[in-house]
Amino acid sequence: MKKIIELSLIILFLLSFTLPANAATIALVRSTVEYADNVEQGGILEFVWNTPSLSNEEVRYLINDIPSEFDVGEANVEISSNMGTFDKIIKSYKIVLRSTTALNGNLEVKINISIPSDCPENTYTLNISEMVGSDSDMLNPSSIDIIVQKSSTNPPSATVLHPNGGESIPIGTQVQVSAHATDDTAVTSVTFSYSSNGGSDWNPIGAGTIVSGTSKDGIWNRTWDTNGLGAGSNYLIRAVADDGTSTREDQSDSTFSLTCTSPSASALNDPGTTDTDGSYTVSWSSVSGATSYTLEEDTSGSFGSPTVVYFGSGTSKYITGRRDGTYYYRVNACNACGCSGWSNVEDIEVSISHEGEGWNRTFGGADRDVAYSVQQTSDGGFILAGYTDSYGAGSSDFWLVKTDSSGNKQWDKTFGGADSDIARSVQQTSNGGYILAGCMDYSAAGMYDARLVRIDSSRAILWDVTLGGTGWDTAESVQETSDGGFVFAGYTGSYGAGYYDAWLVKVDSNGCIQWNRTFGGSGRDVAYSVQQTSDGGYIIAGSTQPQGGYLLSTGFMNSLGIDFADVWLVKTDSNGNKQWDKTFGGNDWDAAESIQQTYDGGFILAGYTKSYGAGDPDFWLIKTYSNGNKQWDKTFGETDDDYAYSVQQTSDGGYILAGVTEPHSDAPAPLSESMSPCGAGGSDVWLVKTDSEGGKEWDKTFGGTDDDYASSVQQTSDGGYVLAGYTKSYGAGGSDFWLIKLGTAAQMRGDLNHDGILTPADAAIALRLAATGGWDANADVNHDDYITSLDALMILQATADAIDL
Repeated sequence: MKKIIELSLIILFLLSFTLPANAATIALVRSTVEYADNVEQGGILEFVWNTPSLSNEEVRYLINDIPSEFDVGEANVEISSNMGTFDKIIKSYKIVLRSTTALNGNLEVKINISIPSDCPENTYTLNISEMVGSDSDMLNPSSIDIIVQKSSTNPPSATVLHPNGGESIPIGTQVQVSAHATDDTAVTSVTFSYSSNGGSDWNPIGAGTIVSGTSKDGIWNRTWDTNGLGAGSNYLIRAVADDGTSTREDQSDSTFSLTCTSPSASALNDPGTTDTDGSYTVSWSSVSGATSYTLEEDTSGSFGSPTVVYFGSGTSKYITGRRDGTYYYRVNACNACGCSGWSNVEDIEVSISHEGEGWNRTFGGADRDVAYSVQQTSDGGFILAGYTDSYGAGSSDFWLVKTDSSGNKQWDKTFGGADSDIARSVQQTSNGGYILAGCMDYSAAGMYDARLVRIDSSRAILWDVTLGGTGWDTAESVQETSDGGFVFAGYTGSYGAGYYDAWLVKVDSNGCIQWNRTFGGSGRDVAYSVQQTSDGGYIIAGSTQPQGGYLLSTGFMNSLGIDFADVWLVKTDSNGNKQWDKTFGGNDWDAAESIQQTYDGGFILAGYTKSYGAGDPDFWLIKTYSNGNKQWDKTFGETDDDYAYSVQQTSDGGYILAGVTEPHSDAPAPLSESMSPCGAGGSDVWLVKTDSEGGKEWDKTFGGTDDDYASSVQQTSDGGYVLAGYTKSYGAGGSDFWLIKLGTAAQMRGDLNHDGILTPADAAIALRLAATGGWDANADVNHDDYITSLDALMILQATADAIDL
């Protein structure tokens, strides 16, 4: 429709070609005003003032008697040109716009008023007028009618279906909240929220998805995780439907309850009747509402003093390292409300052949050969990694040595060029191959890059990558990750904030970098060990140190603002973003060399401390909770210098530590590229076994008259232990790879002092038994039912030849 007030027929004719169908025009004394004489609910009512030929004049525009049903609010005003300054007065019933300076030229002004979506359909009357120039009063007020019509797009509808009131839902349940949503065009989204206090406060659940029907008429669902919520009877669900123009909401007809109910008992599956290698899987049924399971092991069946061997959300546990005997298991299920009763008890008998279980082997040539890492392989043998100066192409090359289960070399392989290449870590991969990590010298100045080498089970190189910049960069520890890629930790002098920063790098299965992260401050911050954690993130351990890596003087601060060097623990998420970090230490030199996540979800760290203990330094064992807060710590050592370089939790819940003990030196151990603290004083391998609280159960030393060193330890599938390092006391060269396999008491023939290895001390015991007529079945190594000097000689010969009996 077209409305014209006080206009000539010519103007009417012209406007009929330019105005929309619902447009109207009104002529005042000096101005024309265009507007729409009908508008939809939820629309905008726009007035356009056109005032021509202003000549040093002031203007004032007025919209008066605005209906209360309209939404004046902060009415939007647009002015066609920067002709002067204006004031506006906006009240619920009127809008006044006036110039505060004289104007020249043509002026166009737009004033918009919102029409609420719930404004009733009706015809509304308001007045408009103007003042231009010297007019003293508002002239020619005109009354106009505005018709408000129903919106052509209706708002959507929403109806909560579930939970809709009266339900009782156990906490921990994954609830499918649902709503029915309709619209005459399309519902674009339905979002859900919940209230625990009858609707006073609302918390988001998230956006739903259509599970049936269409966007015009459909059912929308969203999973609501009730874990961690409090019990109560005033819960409501709210659903908000949106069609892109307007929203409508609905909530449960009445409140419902979340109840705190402990889960029902799980059922333990039968692990089998007999096991011959000490490794098997115990599994149990999943229970609705359970968030964690605790698996206990007992050797008597009474569960008077059981051992927790698993705590987590899974439904199976791989058990390894069990010795002869019968093992009993039971499991319970827990959530925030409590735990179920214990399940049925299942048992399995383990029977293992222990013949020839303890031995030691050396590998090397005429020069220096050093092993830093060892792992038992899937075939029961062992893989060692380090470097060799005796073989290969360069001054030092990566050296990988594979043995059978008795320590006999099956093959070895070197990797390297003309300069130094040092392997620090090895792991067998899921496809039977191996991943090595370390560093390589790339410059005459002695700078290093991190290096990763992956080979398949036939020793063919799959890829060989280096990573780093212009500084010193190295990989100290590597692990295959759950996605088939790899993560390594070390330190970098090329990137980050400090002299050295801890460096965490994730690569895919082809060795391509997915991300890398640095952690540290302005000093020397290093990571020596990394492990992927049960939540898919990573834990790294090392130290935060003074710049340069040496203890310089009293009061020297490290990167994190703490005196000297401290143990440093950093936890990240699956993308390497730091979640938290912790430092441990005193006013002297402290460092962590090895870390492992423990059965209870916490962490065990091993390293050394000069701040605490009896020596300078001592082994330092630190147990933390899952959040990194210290649970307890223990030191081991006397007056000598003692450094722990490797730790692993053992099958009995205790811990095994390996490192070196050496005569005291006043100089601190440099954390250099070789990471070897051994001097010329004749160091020995030191092995310490503790219980689950860190109390020492036993310790052993191994070595001769020269330097001997252990850098890696692992409990083996038969319950014994394997150590790797180097020896200068035995072997063929300046130093040789040293692989030591330890059995347990009464497992190794000829091991009469039960230290897990054959030594001249065992031969001396055999001689005393021969002289006194005593008896020990393990001393009868030639099986003639007598103990004679011949048995002692055979033990001594086995010691010298590094063979087992």
